[in-house]
Amino acid sequence: MQNLSILLLCFLSGLANAQSTRFTNAVIFGSSENSFVIDAGRRVSDRRKTDHVVDLKGQFVVFGLVDAHAHLHGLGKTLVMVNLVGTQSFDAVVKKMVQNAPRSGWIIGRGWDHNDWKHSEFPTHHDLSRAFPDRPVVLTRVDGHVIIANEAAMKAARFDTTQADPKGGKIVRDSKGHPTGVFVDGAMELIRRATPKPTLADHKAAILRATEQVLKLGLTGIHEMGIGPTTVQAYKELDEAGKLPIRIWAYWAGDSRGHKPYNGRNFKLVGVKYFADGALGSRGAALTEAYVDAPETRGLLQYKPEKLAELTKKSSQAGFQIAIHAIGDRGIRVALDALRHAPATGLPHRIEHAQVVAQADFDRFVSQKIIASMQPTHCTSDMPWAEKRVGSRRILGAYAWRTMLNKGIDLVFGSDFPVESADPRKGLYAAITRQDTQAKPAGGWYPNQRLNAVEALQAFSNHAEKVVGARSDRGDFTVFNRNLATTSPQEILKARVMQVFVRGHRIYDGR
Repeated sequence: MQNLSILLLCFLSGLANAQSTRFTNAVIFGSSENSFVIDAGRRVSDRRKTDHVVDLKGQFVVFGLVDAHAHLHGLGKTLVMVNLVGTQSFDAVVKKMVQNAPRSGWIIGRGWDHNDWKHSEFPTHHDLSRAFPDRPVVLTRVDGHVIIANEAAMKAARFDTTQADPKGGKIVRDSKGHPTGVFVDGAMELIRRATPKPTLADHKAAILRATEQVLKLGLTGIHEMGIGPTTVQAYKELDEAGKLPIRIWAYWAGDSRGHKPYNGRNFKLVGVKYFADGALGSRGAALTEAYVDAPETRGLLQYKPEKLAELTKKSSQAGFQIAIHAIGDRGIRVALDALRHAPATGLPHRIEHAQVVAQADFDRFVSQKIIASMQPTHCTSDMPWAEKRVGSRRILGAYAWRTMLNKGIDLVFGSDFPVESADPRKGLYAAITRQDTQAKPAGGWYPNQRLNAVEALQAFSNHAEKVVGARSDRGDFTVFNRNLATTSPQEILKARVMQVFVRGHRIYDGR
C-alpha cells in the first residue's frame, strides 16, 4: 500500500496548509461553468482571488462520485480470500481452492455463483470434503447470502445435523434428509460462528486495502452498509489518525441499542441496516407468491413483520436513518410497512435493492418519501435468470429505475461491492444500456427501464450525497479523460480516472 501511504502524507500535509485553488478549463457535470474554486475544502465563489491555479485541460469533472450501497470493509476482507468469481462449475471451484489454499488454518473463499454453471443447482460438500478432509473450508456465494461448508468445517462448528432450520435461514438437505453443506441466510451463522475472528488491526488493514482499490476507480465517498462494533472502531481510529482519505457514511448491522450517530471528519455513522429478506439468486428473497422455478418456496423473511417494525422504530427514535435490505415484493412490502412507523430523523429512510416491486407499492415509496437505493449491475448480472425466478408478470416491476424516476421516487445508485464490481463506470453503463459489456441483449433487457447518462450520473453523485445530508459545496471531485454525460456507453467503460480530490486535495493521481 505504498502509493496510498504517499497520498495520505500529501493529504495530511494539505490539511495542515489549506490554500485556495482555482481549477480552470474543466467540463463540469451539471454546470455551464468551466472553472471553480476550492477554499478550505469547499467550493466557493469563482470570483475570489486564489493562491493556485490548476488547468484541467478540458477534462470532465464529477463532484462527489459516491457508491450509495457498498461494503468497503468486506471488499478488503475479500482481497485476501480465494476469489471464485467467474468459476464455471463446482469442479472448477474445488480445483481453484486446491491451487490457492493457504498452508494452514481455515480456508475461506468467495464469489461462486451456481446460476453461471451448466447445472445451476446448489452443490454438495462431498467433493470439497474429499479435497480437504482435515481442514475446514467455507465458501461464500457471490451475493453473501449462501455458504457451502465442507465436513471438517461442520465438525469444527459442532453443527448438529438434526437441527431444524433457524429463523430466517435454511439448511439445504438431500433427498434422504442429510445436510448438503449449503446454508442459506440465517443458517450461515451455524458455521460462521466457528471461523477465526479478525482483530482490530485486521479490520484496519482490510479497510486500507479496499480504500486503495476504490480510489483508483474514482470514488470520493461510500455508503458503508452493515458493519459491527469492531469495524466501527477501526474506522473511527483511522479517521482520527487522518488515514481515511475518502468519505464514509456508515450503517450499523442490525440492532443499534446503546449507540448514537457519530460525526467524525471523514467517517460518519448515520444509519442502521436491517434485512427484510434474502437474495433472489439463492431464492431467499421473500415473494408474495411462489417462485416460478421453485413452487415449493416463497423465500425467507428475516424478521416477523411486527418485530422489524419495532426495531426500526427504536433505531429511528435514536436518531438513525433506516436502511432495509428488501429484494422480493413481499420483503419490500414488509419493509414499507415497518418504515411507516419509523419517525423521521432529518434523513429520509431507504430501501436497499428494491429489486422486485409490486405495482401497487411504487406509490407507497412516494407517499412515505422512501429512497430507492438500487444497483444497476445487479440487473445485468441477474437478467439471464431473473424472469425464470419470478415470471413474466412480476418481472415488469423488477429493476424498474425508469418507473421509479417517473413516479418521482428519489433514486440513488451503488454497486453492492464486493458482490459486484466496485467500478462506477460499469454501473453507469448498466443503467444506460441494461446490457452486459458485450452489448447483449440487443437493445437492452426491458429497455423501457433504461436511464440516460445524466440521470445515471446524478444517482451516483449529487443524489447519493443528498440522502445522507452531505453539503452540496464540498470540494470532492473526480476527473475523467472523457465526458461521461455525452460519450457512448461503450466509451464510458474505457474512460480513465485521471485524478481524485477530497476537500480540494488530490488523493489519487492516475495521469
